[in-house]
Amino acid sequence: MMNKSRILPTIASVLVLTTALDAGEWANWRGPNGLGISDETNLPVKWDTQTNVAWKSTLPGQGTSSPVVFQDRVFITTQTEDDSLHVLAIHAQKGEILWNTKVGQGKLPAHNLHNMATPTPVADGQHVWAHFGTGDLVCLNSDGTIVWQRNLVQDYGAYRSNHGMGNSPLIVDGKLLIACMHQGPSYLLAVDPLTGKNIWKTERNLDSKEEAMDSYSSPIVAHLDNQKLVILSGADHLDAYDPSTGSQIWISSGLQVPHPYGRSISGPAFGENTVITVASGFRNQGFVMAVNPNGTGDISASGNCGSPKDSHPIAHPH
Repeated sequence: MMNKSRILPTIASVLVLTTALDAGEWANWRGPNGLGISDETNLPVKWDTQTNVAWKSTLPGQGTSSPVVFQDRVFITTQTEDDSLHVLAIHAQKGEILWNTKVGQGKLPAHNLHNMATPTPVADGQHVWAHFGTGDLVCLNSDGTIVWQRNLVQDYGAYRSNHGMGNSPLIVDGKLLIACMHQGPSYLLAVDPLTGKNIWKTERNLDSKEEAMDSYSSPIVAHLDNQKLVILSGADHLDAYDPSTGSQIWISSGLQVPHPYGRSISGPAFGENTVITVASGFRNQGFVMAVNPNGTGDISASGNCGSPKDSHPIAHPH
């Protein structure tokens, strides 16, 4: 595996820190399986702009998506002042913009610190896929040419989220997964990465109200001894799906909070045979819940998960 540099995004630029790393690909939001776990070693513990920065590249427009890295390419999305949506490829060692492809234009209602270029793309070396807050879903090849494109808002209805769309796609077992959890028909969708055609679509309309229906978290993959699970957190629930069929394996409630702004922002985490998720922390009323992922059906009261009264509260600075 080639050496890579640590890449840090800003709204209008990408910074690369010079570190000699022998690392795996960081091909999607939070890296392999969406778990935020890296095998990198010898990371820098001090910041020095004279010695740590290898290059800085100014980007057109703005976006809150994160860069992803595959081999010698950095991929990132942005939205320019005319509401054009772009996918960019940058040389990982030199910082040169290799291509900049416009893939759409427009916007939907969102917080003014949040635009349509919020979901993080995913790459595999031959292609890059990007999802935008307009519903645009696009696949490009290694030279920036659009392979296919569709719009999920046109297909399944407008995104109704108070702050905009933030769910990032993930590739699992040859399927491109996109979660949509909002104040409208919610779903988990698997499409063929090379054609954009649906493989399966699972509805996810749960018993939650108003802003609690919103979720900005993204799916993760949990590898168990005898199966693989796609796990989602949002709408007051945590649940798991079979990536081959989209069938729900188990579901747990228990993320309800006593305020009207219970939207899920943080994604779940997995490790040591435990799934951990966070309920909304507004007004210091959030908590952490841990779940045993080996159950089936409704595990809310099965002993596989903690209840809010057993969970750990989240402290917030005033």
